[in-house]
Amino acid sequence: MKKFLALITVFLVGCAGTNVARHFPEVPSDLQKPCPELELVSTTTNKLSDVIGVVTDNYAEYHLCRIRVDAWIEWHKTQRTIFEEVK
Repeated sequence: MKKFLALITVFLVGCAGTNVARHFPEVPSDLQKPCPELELVSTTTNKLSDVIGVVTDNYAEYHLCRIRVDAWIEWHKTQRTIFEEVK
């Protein structure tokens, strides 16, 4: 019985001194891309269809960028919560 208690004591003391380095996770590369510049309507255009095309493309780019930013925010919140819960 004494050997068993000695073994448990050694085990517990050995585990108490263990210090694990914690690192916040790296950001996924697809969330690090900056939003692209929006297109400008040419000053020489006199077609409404060209203007509507540029506006439509910019609208689509905005929504794609917004999805990426929202994903970044959600990823960061989740990772921060997990990181802070593990002590």
